[in-house]
Amino acid sequence: MFSAAANPFHRPSDEATLDRLLSNDPALRAAWAAGFIDAEGYFGVMGRVNARRPVIEVGQVGCRAALVLLEQTLGGQIRRRTARVDLWRLEGRAAISEAVPQIVDHLTVKRHEALAVRDFALAMRPRGSRGLPRTLTQRERSLRFDAETSLRDAKASPPISAPTFPALSGASHTDVAWAAGFVDGEGYLGTGGRGASPLLEVSQRATDAPLRRLQALFGGSLFRAGRSPRWVWKVNSAPQMRIALALLLPHLMVKAEQAEALLGYASTFNARGATATDEVTRALRSQLADRLTAARKGRRRWLPSIA
Repeated sequence: MFSAAANPFHRPSDEATLDRLLSNDPALRAAWAAGFIDAEGYFGVMGRVNARRPVIEVGQVGCRAALVLLEQTLGGQIRRRTARVDLWRLEGRAAISEAVPQIVDHLTVKRHEALAVRDFALAMRPRGSRGLPRTLTQRERSLRFDAETSLRDAKASPPISAPTFPALSGASHTDVAWAAGFVDGEGYLGTGGRGASPLLEVSQRATDAPLRRLQALFGGSLFRAGRSPRWVWKVNSAPQMRIALALLLPHLMVKAEQAEALLGYASTFNARGATATDEVTRALRSQLADRLTAARKGRRRWLPSIA
């Protein structure tokens, strides 16, 4: 169990959310992890020439519990990177080769990076190998070089357009869990537009693939914003919002508190999304909007205390 005594770097509400998510089916947790890594993760190879090792990393400010969920799902370790940032890292032949198969089928953005890192891990010598020369053989060097080349190519050329993704009617629970992980990493929950309608938004610069996957699941609009290559997926229809958040909430970690407030806010709109004008509804909406803003700002400001 995640305890405040052992992990003093979390918001108090994170403990209950983490315990609930840790009770989920391992396949759902792996799908959430894939979505979160798609949004926030780094795949790479580190170290000197003859001692290079594959790594997967995720850094977080203000939600150490999300890294604990990764650690409990895939292994690895959490350490403090700076006064503000906690870092989850998975490294080494055994850890990488065991973890990647759990998430690779769920990944959208970083699937090829994950496969390249796994290939590098499999090209490493198992720990405790004896009777082998200290220097790498030509085959070992070739396999590692090919894996690093594939990793560089995957980073340089992410998928620009998405394959066909399942609509909600044909989606599985793991598709929704992946979406929750991605929204946890990249999503913005707020209010805006005419009538201060509820807003769920995710943007990406490198590729529109994960946004097309989200659109296939939950509807909404997808468009290219500004002059820079930035794609935006947006849901600001209250009826669509209620469906999306009701499905996402059981899997959300970082933005669970925001989603609860926004779901309540969206529920103050009628079936057509029109705003009510009575005083009670306006007062309730104002309270929920304040709660949403407080949850979002609180997440940004919740930093580890320095012992």
